[in-house]
Amino acid sequence: MTLPRAGLIAAAIAVFVFLAASTWLPEPRLAMSASLWGYALAFGVYATALFVQHRSRPLRLQDVLLGAV
Repeated sequence: MTLPRAGLIAAAIAVFVFLAASTWLPEPRLAMSASLWGYALAFGVYATALFVQHRSRPLRLQDVLLGAV
């Protein structure tokens, strides 16, 4: 497993944990805000994966699409 691929997997897991934790927040406004930040973070991870894919090709397109899902 190459380093960029391992980093993508670690970032995807971190985003998943963040989004799962945001659903447990007691105040609805805070939970919604945290969820929106989580989705923005997920988009950032996806955009970074696409950039790495385009620049050095260590990621397969299947890995990037799996990260998008």
